[in-house]
Amino acid sequence: TTLTRQARLRNLRKAFEIRRPQDLAEKRILLVDDVFTTGTTLNECAKTLRKAGTGPVFALTLARTVDTGLVPDRLFAEQAVQPLTTIAGC
Repeated sequence: TTLTRQARLRNLRKAFEIRRPQDLAEKRILLVDDVFTTGTTLNECAKTLRKAGTGPVFALTLARTVDTGLVPDRLFAEQAVQPLTTIAGC
């Protein structure tokens, strides 16, 4: 897509809401997304979940964009979501 990471972040700020946090307390969460571009959607979702009191949040994506200029291991080290695995070349 054509949005920058900062534009994605602006679009998603406060976009997610947990209506019944008691149902998710201390639960491990798996987020599934179709395409990993910048990680902003997954990260904002994970931050909302963690603030609601969940346990660890993991992410699984089916594809990632080519040549985003981001290094997933470094990106995830700074964010709230943990990747399940990173496959080189995908």
